[in-house]
Amino acid sequence: MKRALALASVLAATSAYAEDPAATPVPPQGVPTEDLSSPEPATDKKTEKPDEPQPPEPPRPEKAPPTESDEPNAADAAAGPPPGQESGRIDEDQGDSLLRNIGQGVLVLPKIALVTALAPLRTTVWMYDRYNFGDRFNAAFFDDTVTYGVYPTLMVDSTYGLNLGARLVHRDLLGKKEKISLRGTTGGQFRTLVDARLRSGSRLGDRVTLELRAEYERRPREPYYGVGNVTDAQQSRFRTEIRRTTAYLDTRVADRLVLRTTASMTDREYTPADSADGTPIDAVYDRTMLTGFDSSVRNMYGELELRFDRRGREETPGRHQIYDTGYLLSAFGGRVHQMESGPMAKGYWRYGGEAQYFLGIGVGPRSLMTKVHVESVSGELNDVVFNQLPALGGATLLRGYFADRFRDRAAAVGTIEYTWGLGQLFLASLFVDAGRVYPSLADLTVKDIRVGYGASLQFHGNRQFISGLTVASSLDGGVVFNLTFDPVFDYDPRAERR
Repeated sequence: MKRALALASVLAATSAYAEDPAATPVPPQGVPTEDLSSPEPATDKKTEKPDEPQPPEPPRPEKAPPTESDEPNAADAAAGPPPGQESGRIDEDQGDSLLRNIGQGVLVLPKIALVTALAPLRTTVWMYDRYNFGDRFNAAFFDDTVTYGVYPTLMVDSTYGLNLGARLVHRDLLGKKEKISLRGTTGGQFRTLVDARLRSGSRLGDRVTLELRAEYERRPREPYYGVGNVTDAQQSRFRTEIRRTTAYLDTRVADRLVLRTTASMTDREYTPADSADGTPIDAVYDRTMLTGFDSSVRNMYGELELRFDRRGREETPGRHQIYDTGYLLSAFGGRVHQMESGPMAKGYWRYGGEAQYFLGIGVGPRSLMTKVHVESVSGELNDVVFNQLPALGGATLLRGYFADRFRDRAAAVGTIEYTWGLGQLFLASLFVDAGRVYPSLADLTVKDIRVGYGASLQFHGNRQFISGLTVASSLDGGVVFNLTFDPVFDYDPRAERR
């Protein structure tokens, strides 16, 4: 009977709690309590003492009244200036001053000129990105891994004109990154050019790289302006035929220090150019004063170059890379042994050096580049073949002048160039070159120095410089165009220069 009364009391309390959730059921005295919210029965619960008071229920927190948002709304901006007329000024805008209006007016013409000059570059970048020319080119001329392929080549400059050809390349010939390249071109500087290159890659290890090259060239319209820093020299033309074999051995002496050993043998023959290609050289200069012109010239050249390279590249979000930090120091010396009898039997030394410095500016591919190049020969003018003297002018040294515009026994040139990213694969630059040729390095002076300046558009692939278009002029006047496949700040292969 007692158990029935206790059970009835619990059921009554539970019913009251269901009707009023705020009410807490109080079990009758002597009845054990259970956690009614738990689906599992309570075990080992302590029994409450009958006379122990229950703690009062804590008061429920009241909801805070809504607050106004600090974010501006449409009503706050209703009295503001219309879009495009915001000035950021807290005082009353009195308009631009007279001097500012004059300054803006003066800059209108330079702005129009700059926009007009850069329009072809911007159009080229837009077309390249819009029609995806890079992937289309690789798909048309290379395999799926871009390891080997055959592709056309194009070269244009103001001195020689248009050159067309084709190149076959394989970048992993035997599985050790060996690279082979075969090229044939015609037109422009070359009536015929055929050359082959083989590079060892990692076949000889991480510290040694060997490169072999063989070439045959026929150049029908080489320019010659005489010797010296002469402003009004007359251009003449001559023909030359060249057969050359060259070997390069690069040995990494230390982390950034490389020793390059070069050996080459060259045969050259010279004749006056056809009148259709320009003024023949013998119509302007006495052939007897042109060393080596009337005889076949064969010589051997050996050179050692020590190069310390601490240049660094910033890997940009795009695919091209650019030097933006560090420096390069290079010094070389080579001996020319002329395998002829008579006056030209005497050999001579060729020596010089180069220094480069790179300074990154801001974020992204943006860099200030500087370079100083010096070169000289020890032989007298009658010891050196007339077109083998150090020369300035062309696509890399003293841009703004035609190729080989100045020649003498010594040459020095300095460059400053600002380069920035322009699209995914393109770089643009502005540059100034200054230099001249001298009878010897002892005659170095800034008097009558030649200055060239201009702009360039460079096309970079995912691993290397591909091509560059340069438009340049000089303080002496004239406009020079060059489409080149060699970067200005790359190494200059002296054995192949001329």
